[in-house]
Amino acid sequence: MTLSKTLFEPGQVSILSEAAAALAESSEDAKLFLDRHVTGDWGEISPADRSANTLALAIGGELLSSYRTSLGVALSVMTDARGSETYIYSDDAAEKEDSEAVPDFESFTTTLGLALGNFLLSTGRPEALGGCLSAIETLASATMRASQLGSEAATPKAGE
Repeated sequence: MTLSKTLFEPGQVSILSEAAAALAESSEDAKLFLDRHVTGDWGEISPADRSANTLALAIGGELLSSYRTSLGVALSVMTDARGSETYIYSDDAAEKEDSEAVPDFESFTTTLGLALGNFLLSTGRPEALGGCLSAIETLASATMRASQLGSEAATPKAGE
């Protein structure tokens, strides 16, 4: 399924070495997979990941796509929740212990948002989703800021 409208900007794009090698071996351009990703052609992902992408487009969150090169190598494309970075990596390489680090994009807000969204849809109150997620995100951000401030306060400064 190829769509023509760009749904989001990928931000800074990084192609990890195993993916670059797989693309070179298959003589394919990363732009092909990136274009599919930003137009909502998610490739070979589960229905749950497809739903997560739909919700992420609506309220923010990580976006995941999965494809295969013409030689059958599995590649994933992940855009972070802020939309500032996108990574193209080989699924095979991500499973190796000695491979380059692939950032963990699991998000509390996205996971909770999916559960909350399903609950509100099943109870017939989908219009309440935005307000609930906003409150959750505000609370999560405040908690993270307080945690960071607490650890900075507990760390002695030079000369103290």
